[in-house]
Amino acid sequence: MTPKTTILTLPKEELVHPGSRACTGCGLSIAYRIGLKALGPDTILVVPPSCLTVLQGLFPVATTKLPCLNVTFASTAAAATGVMEALKAQGREHIKVVAWAGDGGTSDIGIQALSGAAERGDDFLFMCYDNEGYMNTGVQRSGTTPQGAITTNTPFKG
Repeated sequence: MTPKTTILTLPKEELVHPGSRACTGCGLSIAYRIGLKALGPDTILVVPPSCLTVLQGLFPVATTKLPCLNVTFASTAAAATGVMEALKAQGREHIKVVAWAGDGGTSDIGIQALSGAAERGDDFLFMCYDNEGYMNTGVQRSGTTPQGAITTNTPFKG
């Protein structure tokens, strides 16, 4: 059995370069840094359009030292399945595949591919960074926005 990783036993190796493009006060950059340390260097990321896409930047100035596949909203889980199957075909099953999406890419636009992957029992980690709205594009509501929250596209009921 693999020993449990805790905040005290995280590796010293940094998989995220210093600095951040995240909004001031956003917890994503911390979650990303600590999450990747826990996952380790044998990890491939699959990321749809989201706050994480902004945070990680574009080649040649990328935040992470790990391979990252940027995909469309709806295809995150399907792309992770494809990467997982390709690694399996190459005998590289020790490499972790991690899909890291926001709440829109998980609960709204990405739910169909995620549902299919879950039904098949695909062996990858899907992480939802739920900031309860489409914050990257102007604070629109998502399927995980709490009832009664005010966003830029919340229907007004008078």
